[in-house]
Amino acid sequence: MNRTRLFKTLSFVALLMSGALCIAQEPQATDDPESELTLDEQEQQAEQKKQLFRIGYEFFNDRKYQRAATGFYDYMAIAESGDENYEWAQFFYAISLEKLGYSHAAVDTFARLATRKPNTKIVVYILSYFDTISRSQPFDQELVIANALNGANYDFIDDDLAAMVHYHQGVYDAQFGLEAWAKGHFEKIPETSNYFAYYQYHLAIAAIEAGEISAALAPLDRILQLPQTDAKLQDLTLWTSARLLFELGEHAKAIARYKAIKTPVTEQASFLLERAWNQYKLQNYRRAMGLLYAYQAPDFSRFFTPEMFILKALIYKSLCHYESTLATVDAFYQRYQQALDAVYDRKRAADPESQQLLLLVLNNEAINRQWQFIRLLETEKSELSRFEHPAIQTHLTSIYDLKISQAARHLRTQVDKEYERLANLLLEYEENINLVRYEAGVDRYQTTGDFRYQKSDHTEADASADPSKVIYPFQGEFWNDEFDDYKVHLADECAQEDNWEVFFE
Repeated sequence: MNRTRLFKTLSFVALLMSGALCIAQEPQATDDPESELTLDEQEQQAEQKKQLFRIGYEFFNDRKYQRAATGFYDYMAIAESGDENYEWAQFFYAISLEKLGYSHAAVDTFARLATRKPNTKIVVYILSYFDTISRSQPFDQELVIANALNGANYDFIDDDLAAMVHYHQGVYDAQFGLEAWAKGHFEKIPETSNYFAYYQYHLAIAAIEAGEISAALAPLDRILQLPQTDAKLQDLTLWTSARLLFELGEHAKAIARYKAIKTPVTEQASFLLERAWNQYKLQNYRRAMGLLYAYQAPDFSRFFTPEMFILKALIYKSLCHYESTLATVDAFYQRYQQALDAVYDRKRAADPESQQLLLLVLNNEAINRQWQFIRLLETEKSELSRFEHPAIQTHLTSIYDLKISQAARHLRTQVDKEYERLANLLLEYEENINLVRYEAGVDRYQTTGDFRYQKSDHTEADASADPSKVIYPFQGEFWNDEFDDYKVHLADECAQEDNWEVFFE
């Protein structure tokens, strides 16, 4: 992210946080009560409806989607919702918007059409579209999931789409404590469906939230055994199960799960840190330090990694590198002092002093997804000027204005909550790293006889003494495919008298 883009991003988020964005009014219904018409006038109106529908359909078949959307819009403006062609006009109008790149306007139209329980072919197309966008781009989750998918019964559709509907309906019911209803939906998902894996992951998360770590591993292992699983869900399953294995003390198995993750490590800094913790628990200090060394790569500068400094200090302390332990504590403050000052001064997320934490807030997946959705809305709204029809342009603008205002309020709430969470977390990390510094200081006063002169249990052989191994000194360049090979050669200095003098200088 370059400086200009970063400035624009932070400025826009600050506007959201301050509430400076205006709130668009929801479009009001424009349908007037139908006045009484003479027989001739009714016939003329019926003929006009047919002509407008025919015009829109001809343009649609010619793939002239802007003219098609205008024709169908004009038809719906004079037609009634019960007219024979009304649902088809609404359907083709939504597809035209989709083809023109107005995905939110298309979703809005499709969602309202789906709740009317139209023709089966229309429903299948709409649900297939919802299934596609839910995996490929930001979208209005409340409109699609809460309103369209959970607002109707779709038992008449085929198994694949039915599984998608039952999954979302089950998750929705579970969120409101309706476990029996949720179970009824989940049990209708066949094991051959892609959504069976999502259902298993839902079971795992529910078990984790209930504190049943061992029970949570069973559905995760079931996902990993399925022949075909979404690549993103596969990696998420490996990551979640690796974390659970760490909690159970099965560090070697956890490391194997981390290594199986295919998502580039530069997209998620936690992978390296959690692997380093597992190596530390196995007393593989050089390997753990090698993984932490990768955090000096520029790709990781945007991540919130105060825990890295704690683990690094613990490794140095374990090997009695006390100068390095204290230097790591200082490095923690150099990195996060500005953010700590903002927290201690009770600054809000929208305050300029909070920029460091605010940038970290944007790394949150849910917040980033909401931010991307707002950007999509702004981009699509800016293209509405292509419509030459004033009425349709005004109508679509009102739809986008309303959703942008709603999404901005939601983002503002999310940012506030995440900022508070990160602020509290940062204070915890500060307390922990100061504890490491205190413990390192206490060590200097303890009896050192056993530690100075007995051979350490975790002394590792120096690779330089093995003629079969070649050591390449680090050249200051970071390569993603080499992170697994990094090792920092640290001698165990607990048996050396000189290292105890650092605290007395």
